[in-house]
Amino acid sequence: MTASEDRTDSRRARILAVARKHFGRFGFRRAGLDDIAAEAGCAKGSLYLEFPGKQALYFAVLDDVHGEVGKRFAAAVAGIESPAEWLRASMRFTFATLEREPLLARLLADDPDLPALREYAAQDRVRVEAEAALTHFRGLLRRGVEAGELRRDLDLEVVPFVLAGLKFLHLHADLITAGLIDRGRYFDGLADFALAAVLAPTVRPESAV
Repeated sequence: MTASEDRTDSRRARILAVARKHFGRFGFRRAGLDDIAAEAGCAKGSLYLEFPGKQALYFAVLDDVHGEVGKRFAAAVAGIESPAEWLRASMRFTFATLEREPLLARLLADDPDLPALREYAAQDRVRVEAEAALTHFRGLLRRGVEAGELRRDLDLEVVPFVLAGLKFLHLHADLITAGLIDRGRYFDGLADFALAAVLAPTVRPESAV
């Protein structure tokens, strides 16, 4: 790699890191390219050399975040054989990730019809990845049913979306708890409560509440 290429990669990395912070703090609409370029220590023209516009920068940040989260998730559930325990670990991971990653929490709070976010999700690559994840999730649920861990009357078409929807409760955690319990305990309890709703009647994992 030449010195010029190294400087370009460094500049791109700085821009992405700053943009991630700004999009997480202000959302897509209020984050400004002038502010991002200034904090990244480059001219706005240099930013445009890396990213043709605000939407392209936003998409690149989302790609980075999703890639990082995907690796952490794979590590968090590695070696878990039980579908029920995989579900619990998955839900707890989701809430822990929302606590540590402001951008993902911002995505839940922003207008769901935000054009840039909808266009990101509509990309062929992103749709294929989402459909593959959904297929894997339903397969895991099916294995749980066949193993007798999960209820046989589950609607496997609907359950993934119901469980995914629980992450929106992250937005209202402070209002719900009124500061009377720790946020971490609340999220753990929510994960256990959701899991109890899908467990087969005779299954009571030792870690369930």
